[in-house]
Amino acid sequence: MAFTLLNSELLSVTSELARKIAQMPGSATERPLDDKRLDYLKGQIMAGQATVFNWAIAVRPDETERRINGQHSSDILAKLDGDMPSGLMVNLSRYKVDDERDEILLFRQFDPKGSLRSRGDIAGAYQMMEADLRAVPRPAAKSAAEGIA
Repeated sequence: MAFTLLNSELLSVTSELARKIAQMPGSATERPLDDKRLDYLKGQIMAGQATVFNWAIAVRPDETERRINGQHSSDILAKLDGDMPSGLMVNLSRYKVDDERDEILLFRQFDPKGSLRSRGDIAGAYQMMEADLRAVPRPAAKSAAEGIA
């Protein structure tokens, strides 16, 4: 067994919850905090464009908990403290793991490179904002936009 879902809850983000997750020990897979990512998240949050956050915790047999996903978002939300907009939500999931290897396998389920959107996907989304461009094949529209840029 690599990991098993124990529970998943949709919760309102509070300063206390954000601090708890931000201060929780991270797994071995955790990367250093990236200021550009933190600034991006803060901008999304303050502009009212944040979607539901997805935080994950691994629980070992000795009940030790490790943060698997949510480092950057919990960190910036904890720093916002009293300036946090209302209405923010988080899906908080807890998974049973046996060891560090299981934590690493669990981590790989979040934001895998193979599921990331391509530049063409992103360009196509902006293209669809313009009704007159919807009939233009997406690769051609992307090439035209790149040429103008």
